Amino acid sequence: MLKKEDFSRLEINLNGCRDNYTYFRSKLHDSTKLLVLVKANAYGHGAEETVCALSNIADCFAVALIEEAISIRSAVCGKDVLVFTPPTVEEDVFALQENGFIATVDSLSTARLVKRSRKARECLFTCVRISTKSEKKRNFA
Repeated sequence: MLKKEDFSRLEINLNGCRDNYTYFRSKLHDSTKLLVLVKANAYGHGAEETVCALSNIADCFAVALIEEAISIRSAVCGKDVLVFTPPTVEEDVFALQENGFIATVDSLSTARLVKRSRKARECLFTCVRISTKSEKKRNFA
């Protein structure tokens, strides 16, 4: 049976996070963009609170799911939000487009879905993910 002392507890100091991001930002070239990943509710630490703490430092935010992007929409202060999970149905494309989120396009079929689903003359920003894995053929004698 689990006891109270068997559980771990982790507390995040958002001021410390802000200080760390400010430090790393100072080491980057001015043109380098800083993306803050807050998927899975900022790994259980509160996505909205994390976004609010880092909105002055981050250039954009990223989440795994459209629902997560919608939940932080008001906290991002107009910053871009990238959704890592590619849309699989037209409703996903509409949700991405209507909310101004950046969609991940990882295949030709996803690109076709996005093209087919777009409302006339409306723009959907996309991030194209390209696999760099290469299969090497080896001949064994």
